[in-house]
Amino acid sequence: MNARVGPDGTLYLADMYHGIIEHVIFIVPWLTKQIEQRKLYEGNDHGRIWRIVHDGPPLRQRPSLSKASTAELVEALGHANGWQRNTAQRLLVERQEDIGDPNRFAAPLQRLHALWTLEGTGSLTKPMLQKAAQDADPRVRAAAARLGAEISLNAEPDATVRLQALLTPQSTAAIAEHLTQHEDDLSRIAAMTGIHGREVELLDLLLKQTAWQKESAHRRETLRLLTQLIGMDDQHEAVVTRIEQTSNWQRIALVDGFLATQPNDPRQIKPVKLAAKPKFLDELAANRDITARERMQRLRMCLTWPGADSVVTAARKQPLSAAAHQQIERGAAVYQTVCGLCHQPTGYGIPNVAPPLAESEWATGEPERVIRIALHGLYGEIEVNGQKWNLAMPGQGENPMLDDAKLADVLSYVRNAWGNEASVIDAAHVAAVRAQTKSRKMPWTADTLMQVDVKGGNAIQADADGVLLLPASAAKTYGQKLAYRAALNVLAPWRIDTDVAEWLIQVPTPGEYEVRVTLAADEASAGDAYVIETESTSVKGVVQATGGYESFKEQSAGTLKLKAGVQSLLMRPDGALKQELADVRAVRLVRK
Repeated sequence: MNARVGPDGTLYLADMYHGIIEHVIFIVPWLTKQIEQRKLYEGNDHGRIWRIVHDGPPLRQRPSLSKASTAELVEALGHANGWQRNTAQRLLVERQEDIGDPNRFAAPLQRLHALWTLEGTGSLTKPMLQKAAQDADPRVRAAAARLGAEISLNAEPDATVRLQALLTPQSTAAIAEHLTQHEDDLSRIAAMTGIHGREVELLDLLLKQTAWQKESAHRRETLRLLTQLIGMDDQHEAVVTRIEQTSNWQRIALVDGFLATQPNDPRQIKPVKLAAKPKFLDELAANRDITARERMQRLRMCLTWPGADSVVTAARKQPLSAAAHQQIERGAAVYQTVCGLCHQPTGYGIPNVAPPLAESEWATGEPERVIRIALHGLYGEIEVNGQKWNLAMPGQGENPMLDDAKLADVLSYVRNAWGNEASVIDAAHVAAVRAQTKSRKMPWTADTLMQVDVKGGNAIQADADGVLLLPASAAKTYGQKLAYRAALNVLAPWRIDTDVAEWLIQVPTPGEYEVRVTLAADEASAGDAYVIETESTSVKGVVQATGGYESFKEQSAGTLKLKAGVQSLLMRPDGALKQELADVRAVRLVRK
């Protein structure tokens, strides 16, 4: 629907007469049903124009401007009706009429349209334009600025005119003064559009001003944007020089602008070559805030100088051999391919997705521990750098891209990147741990890795018949969404294929146990697979539909060969889920 006032003062409505205006990919099933029931697809060729007339005052006489004289058209430039003003302007331009000085008219709208009429005929002179720039009406002054008049930017009282003036050529000093006096997003963006080739000059002017020593969100973002524009013109050394000359919040703004122009993939970074190591690197490194440390790591990847150490081996207490250097460099390439997406090139991970490896005691501790994590994965609660995480990480022991040598390389990189410092790991060490843990089927937990004795006091005990009943209420859940829902007495929702449930059990007698799972599932979940496993054995089950999520049935998943004693039993999806695994109420282990 579109509405316009016509030349006679009536209201015209253009009606496309479409029952529904929507792209087909967004028409959901319930909407499709509505369209069919109400036949909204009919009449698409019946668009119309409505003319709405007031039933009180008489209509204006419909003008015939095409037959009007030049004087009549000039008079119509100030008419109250927009259609008449615009039409008069168009006709005067088409006739190439010279209407004289636009500033002589009494009405502001007439002066405004006269300006654009003269611009259309090519008759607008600079004196006319500059006189219009002093007009009492801001609409006329804004038009004059658009047409190229010289506007005193910082003496202009109206914000709309100032904005228009910023979009026309202004001196660097005037722009600097404006950005100091007016802190708003539109002014900042408008200023950036007209300074190409003068970004460094403007940055220097702002950094020298006393007012810009005090931080504000506008000033921080302005410096960041300017620095980013300078970097986009490949003037990286100029940026680094000014980072060296600044401090505190200004330095951070410049660093962020510089980093915004650098590739996210470290392999694509072309480091800026400096004559010597910049002093500000050590000053930035003193800030132990995690965001500051990540910024520092990214910046260090982008700079080099004669005699600069490798990023991953800088500032070490103990020197590395040439062979260790080479191994770490090989590991860096493997890391970017296999690990970098989650743990990030900076090693600081992603919140709620992957914990940091930088400065992590898990990465730099006992080699056997980090090898085990890499081979078999990790799930459950773990504390890293004082922060608790509760996620699941898949093991890489079966990854065809990672043989023992490549695993050793990437782990050596992780143990010596981002300020970490630990011994390198060789392929023989990885092979030995792989052999020691070859019977392990499930990921590690922090407790088992730290070799904490598992106490049987809270373990589920077998009944008099030797049957172990594992209720949903006794499970520990790990991951993003899975949890025990007390109101339903189930583990749900099981929609994430990395979510897991764990029970602690006391197996009285070693031997084979049939695994029976009580669950509810609909046809959409039928066929999804799951694994039930302990440290030494596992079995794979397939979900069968039970008639819906209100109907629970016990299903056999197969047989486990269990050893006696206290142990963890884990249930997890096996691969991607079509929709939702199932609502699980219990698992039973029955001795065969």
